[in-house]
Amino acid sequence: MSNNENFPTIEALATEHDRVTREIEKLPNTDAGDEERERLNNRLWSLRALMGATASKSKGELLALARILRDEYTRDANFECHVPGSARDLARALAEGVMAMQVAA
Repeated sequence: MSNNENFPTIEALATEHDRVTREIEKLPNTDAGDEERERLNNRLWSLRALMGATASKSKGELLALARILRDEYTRDANFECHVPGSARDLARALAEGVMAMQVAA
């Protein structure tokens, strides 16, 4: 079973992304939370990569993707990171989703 089957929509992926983000925010700012913080940050990257690789099927999914992109943009405003799940990747996925919806209309 692929990860995409566990989180079938971008909206579900975004909800999980929000949950993991809240977990990170609860961690103490000490070395004691570093291993857990790294695990959760890796989870965020995986979720964003899945979002970038999942075709948007609705306006709600486009909005969820745009919200996650906005949050990632605060960390990479110059779009310098080129890996799956980066702001650049999410922007590409958002643009492709908008274009696909326009073609389908």
